[in-house]
Amino acid sequence: MPESSDRILVRNLRKEYKTGKLITPVLNGIEVELPNSFITLMGPSGSGKSTFLNILSGIDTADSGEVWVNGKELTSLSESELTEYRRSDTGIIFQFFHLLPYLNAVENVAMPLYIAGMGRKRAREIAEESLLKVGLAERKTHKPDELSGGEQQRVAIARALCKKPRIVLADEPTGNLDTVHAGKVLDLLLELQEKEKFSLIVVTHDREIGAKGKIKLKMRDGRIFREGEKVR
Repeated sequence: MPESSDRILVRNLRKEYKTGKLITPVLNGIEVELPNSFITLMGPSGSGKSTFLNILSGIDTADSGEVWVNGKELTSLSESELTEYRRSDTGIIFQFFHLLPYLNAVENVAMPLYIAGMGRKRAREIAEESLLKVGLAERKTHKPDELSGGEQQRVAIARALCKKPRIVLADEPTGNLDTVHAGKVLDLLLELQEKEKFSLIVVTHDREIGAKGKIKLKMRDGRIFREGEKVR
């Protein structure tokens, strides 16, 4: 696969978890190719959605198979190379915001840049730019307990995007929000994806969100199917 390829390619991806003598298969030979787009992934709890996302993000590793993300074959990377991939190539958004309560909005957004070794002045400038993109420039000095749930998730989005990642992975990003704020957060994500041209994969249980994907995927029993494809 050429290094310049702007897509995700997964071949025969398998993952299982062991608890004592108990072996639980989670991913069962996933085969999927995805272009740079807005992709939704739905499926019942326990079907393997979060595990799949964690492997794409470099948080978890596969037992076997190939995982290509924008020209990088993740299963062949060393731990230090995976760390660099997580720092520079991916942005991750969770259902729960995971903001540090003792830091204000701009400090929370800048944290990944500090960890990557960027100087504080430049990191803060980039963090402020990222907060501006999500409409929170005027709330940059507020701490999480001074922000609404929707505002906290927008801070989390700004944090994910401050590194200018090529792929953004969102695991139930609206699951902790009411309907109104969920809609606003999704609209913001789609607007930013359209402007900045990163790949966006959203795992969701919400059928309305799932239906908005330009590419709609479903997961069942550790396998992925495109919308309309017969589940075997």
